Formats: sequence, structure tokens, C-alpha cells
Amino acid sequence: MVLSIKLKIIIVSLILLLLSTFVITSFLGHLEQKEDFRPSTIWDIFLNQDFLIVLSLTLIISLIIIVAFSYTLLEPVDKLIIGTQLVGEGKLDYQIKKYSNDEIGRLVEAFNDMIIKLRTSIEKETKSTEKALLEKTKAELIIDSMADGVIVTDKNHTVVLFNKAAEKIFEMDASKILGKNILHMTKSGLANIFYDLFEDEELYLNKKNRVIVKEFESKNPRKMLKATIGPLRQETSQRDGGSVIVIEDITKMREIDNMKTEFVSIVSHELRTPLTSIRGYIELLEHGKLGILDEQQQKAVGIISAETERLTNLVNDILDLSKLEAGKIQLALEETNIEDCIDQSPALHMIKEKEIEFKKIVPVQMPRIYIDKSKIMQVLTNLLSNAAKFTPKAGKISVRVTDRKDSLLVAVSDTGIGIAKKHIPHLFDKFYQVETHLRRQQGGTGLGLPIVKEIVSIHGGLITVASKPKKGTTISFTISKNLGKEKKEEEKNVKVVQSTVVKV
Repeated sequence: MVLSIKLKIIIVSLILLLLSTFVITSFLGHLEQKEDFRPSTIWDIFLNQDFLIVLSLTLIISLIIIVAFSYTLLEPVDKLIIGTQLVGEGKLDYQIKKYSNDEIGRLVEAFNDMIIKLRTSIEKETKSTEKALLEKTKAELIIDSMADGVIVTDKNHTVVLFNKAAEKIFEMDASKILGKNILHMTKSGLANIFYDLFEDEELYLNKKNRVIVKEFESKNPRKMLKATIGPLRQETSQRDGGSVIVIEDITKMREIDNMKTEFVSIVSHELRTPLTSIRGYIELLEHGKLGILDEQQQKAVGIISAETERLTNLVNDILDLSKLEAGKIQLALEETNIEDCIDQSPALHMIKEKEIEFKKIVPVQMPRIYIDKSKIMQVLTNLLSNAAKFTPKAGKISVRVTDRKDSLLVAVSDTGIGIAKKHIPHLFDKFYQVETHLRRQQGGTGLGLPIVKEIVSIHGGLITVASKPKKGTTISFTISKNLGKEKKEEEKNVKVVQSTVVKV
């Protein structure tokens, strides 16, 4: 039977009471047997020498019992206090001996169990921390050994990681950029990209796993760079925890690319003359000017004509792209409503023929801006025709126009076959085509999107791609509203000159 502390205290108290009663009763009986002791008052009894001796012995015996009981009761409590202090100092190998099964004993047992669990938990946490630290060290080593620059920002756009390759690319020590806002990196050109991305949350922030690929020029040092920007998602929520930017130095690549473009441009220009002659003779053959052709000959001439047309389009695309890249194209700016460019696009006939649902979403009050209408129509026609080619019958295509502070955002979306993530960074490379069965059937030169990108660029805009295989693709581009300011300034200067001439 386990006695509780309360029961022990009651038993000890009863023992002391019974002991005192027995001693006093025995002494009083002894006094009655003495003939020579006749107390007149009760104080005579208490002050009697024999009574005082007996009382002293009783008190000593009671004190011994109380001390022994207190030691038994309080020793485990003292050890608990010492154990708590040792645990506070981090010593988790301390165990208290259990003397009983009462409340103190159970408390000692619970304390010992707590120490064991705490030690086990700390050991697990230590192992987990060591493992995490090892993984972090490995990740840092991998990032530092990468040839491409890696920049990581938090949700407030503060730089939290700037690897060695990024230091080399920007010729800047990491200590000077860590802890600073990336939107202040104006000389590097990164700030301009982020201003455009964050101007419209729908373009970037609310798109899960959205990856943006941008090419930009760094002013100091002067380099051509390519940035692949993706959101850093928080595990506990669907909100963005920042951004990861991978920087690639493409300066030499662009120099080589420009040399190739110049060479191809020269060759293409030289091909125009013989192609014109070939097309002339084909027309003579088709109209029977050089003799009547049989069915097989007509078929052969038709193939020659189609291939010549294809080669001519390729040469024209190459020449157009080389002029755009060289900055030799002068924009014929005119005040236009972008909705007119959408409505007049020839690609709408292809969409209608394939019975694809087309939707146009534009602001109620569409602003009129200065653009090169034919060039923007070329952009829209290319994007819409691509969407129509790779969207199945009864699919959906939409064009959404958003009016922003300094630009218009145009997004062309479809529910087509989509594009794998690995192909997106290369979509604007010259002659690059995603190899699929449907794309081989549709054909193409691989120059459409590079031309689109250059046209958007000379209109002061940026172009982005978001796509998922079997879900569809969205290509968004912006057009600056500031082109009209330059146009108005030119018209103002012309009027001033004319006015001066009249006065003279």
C-alpha cells in the first residue's frame, strides 16, 4: 500500500500525540503512588523536577521523529531543486534516486522522464541542425562554384545572397550589395527589370512558379547580360518569399551573334537578286510563256514556287531582324488605338477558320498612344498566328490589354499544347524551334519571335513568356507610352522653325 504525504503527516502527528499522552499519563500515575508528594496546584506538577525530565525526554524523542520525517520528506525536494538548476545549466545526464511511490516519488519519476525526453529531443535537434548546416554548406559551395551569377532576394527585395560569379560579372564585392534593396541597382540594369515586373502584380507576383527571362545591358561595367528570374515560394503559404535571379554574361555570345547576323545579312542580301530572277522565270513557266507544261511539270513548278517563296520569306526575315538589331529601322510613329491593331490582324481569319473561340478584353477608355502601327500589327499577327497554329479546334485564344501608368500591357493567351519549361529561355534565340510533331507539321523559320522581341524592344517594352505543357501559353509584352512625348516634341520644334521662317 502506497501512503500519501498527507497520510504520513497524520500518522506522525498521531504517534507524537499518543506518545505525549502516554508519557504524561504514566507520570501522573507515578505521582499518585508517592505519599510524600501532595501538589496544591497544577503548576506544582509542571514544575516538578521529575516531570521536567520526562517532558524533556518526550520533546527530544518527538524532535528526533520530526527531523527524521522531515529529512525523508524534503531530501527528494532538495534534489529536485538541484536537478532543475543543473538542467538550466545544460547538464542533462542528472537523475534523481526514487525513494518512495508517494507524490514526491511520482514527481521524481516525472522529472527523470522529462530529462530523458529532453535529452533525446535535443540530440535529434542537434543532428537535424548539423544535417541542415551540412546541406547549407553544400548548397553554398555549389552556388559559389557556379559559372553563372546567382542573386537571391527576400520578399522586401533585399539582397540576401550574392555569389562569387555575380561579384565577377558586376565587378562588385558582395559585402557592398548584401542587405541592400535590389531596386537600387540602377547601374547594373537589374532595377529597371524589377520595376517593370512589379509594376503589375498580375504579370509576375500572382503567377505560381512563373519564370521570366530578360536580356539587358549593364551600364557599369558595360556588358550584355541575361537574367532568369523566378519567385521564391514560401513552404507554409502560397505567397512569394522573394526572388531568385540567375545572371549569365552573354557579351561575347552577342558579339559573335552580331558577326553571324552581319554575315548572314550580307549573304541574304546577295540572295535577293537570284531569287527575284527565279521567281520571274517561275511566273513565266506558270503562265505558259515558255511553252505548255504537262501535269507533272506543273506540279514540279508549283513545288519550286512554294520553296522559292519560303526562301524569300526567310531572307526577308533575316534582313528585317538584322536591321532591327542594328538599329537601322526608323519607327513610323502615329497616334493609334491598340484595339485597331488587334481587329485588323490577318491572324483572326485563321482563328475563325479553325473554329477557335476568340476573346478580346480591353479597357473601357482605351488610350491612344504613338506607335509604329504596322510593326505592332506584325507583333500581334505573329503571336496570334502562333497561338492559332498550336491550339486545337474548339480551343480558346484571348488578348487582354491593361492600361498602366507608363505603358500598355498586352497579353496573348491560348489553351494550346504549351511549351516545356526548358525551352522558354531559348524561345527568342534566332532559328530556335521546339521540336514536336505538331511544330514540324506547321513549319516556320524560327525568326518570328526574335523579330517580335526586337520590335517590342524599340517600342520601349519588354516581353515575357509563361507556359505549361498541355495547358497553354501566355506571351505578354509592354509598349511604352513615352514614345508620344518625343513625337510631340519633334512636332513642336517643327512648328517653331516654320513660325520663325514666316517671320523672317
